[in-house]
Amino acid sequence: MGRRRSSFDGFMEYASRLPWGISIALAILSFVLMHGVPILQFLLPAGFLIGAAGSILRRSQSHTLFNQAAAGTHRAIADMSWGKFERLVGEAFRLKGYDISETGGDGSDGGYDLVLTKDGARLLVQCKHWRTQSVGVPVVRELYGVITAQGAAGGLVVTCGRFTREARLFAQDCGVELLDGDGLRTLIREVDPNKTEELNHSLDHASFLQSNESALSPIYCPNCGSVMKRRVAGRGAKAGQPFWGCSRYPSCRAIVPIG
Repeated sequence: MGRRRSSFDGFMEYASRLPWGISIALAILSFVLMHGVPILQFLLPAGFLIGAAGSILRRSQSHTLFNQAAAGTHRAIADMSWGKFERLVGEAFRLKGYDISETGGDGSDGGYDLVLTKDGARLLVQCKHWRTQSVGVPVVRELYGVITAQGAAGGLVVTCGRFTREARLFAQDCGVELLDGDGLRTLIREVDPNKTEELNHSLDHASFLQSNESALSPIYCPNCGSVMKRRVAGRGAKAGQPFWGCSRYPSCRAIVPIG
């Protein structure tokens, strides 16, 4: 039989799930408000400060989990424990700009594991780290009931696996979003700070080349001998891709691929 958790243990656990800045602010506030109550004046701030340290540690661990998932394969996510999977999902949405609150993951979460808040709207998230079976309609129905009861703006069910056809049909009818393993990996790639930095570097490099085009060795049209200009395809299968186009377009339609 495991050791029973004291009320103070539960209090520190709650504090560790708050943003660390809020925990520090509450530590200061409780120290001021509890003046004249010797035990509480020091006990409550101590709990909030320990919670703030725990919050910083959890944030660091969540960041590490995200980097591992971003650099790994599907197995890197599937092999995580359910607790780590839940924190990975939270970190992905945090990088997407949401404020994240964890419900504790103790089985008494009332049908959801995370609360996403952005622009005043609350979204409830249920995480299902199921490796071998698809998530069925009962999970989606349960979350929809909680969303309705709490008046939340919406909700998501996230899994590293798949959803049944019935679950998808029900989700379409009630407006619950479903994020399967492929969708989660896409989200991770989209919000990965390392990928964003690489993309910005590539864009900066392309802008440099374009702005300094006149200083580079000119490219001459293979058809008419005129100087070619760097252009970007606006439509078609190669939309967004750069190419050299003849400066006499439309009289001359010669192009030379770049790269």
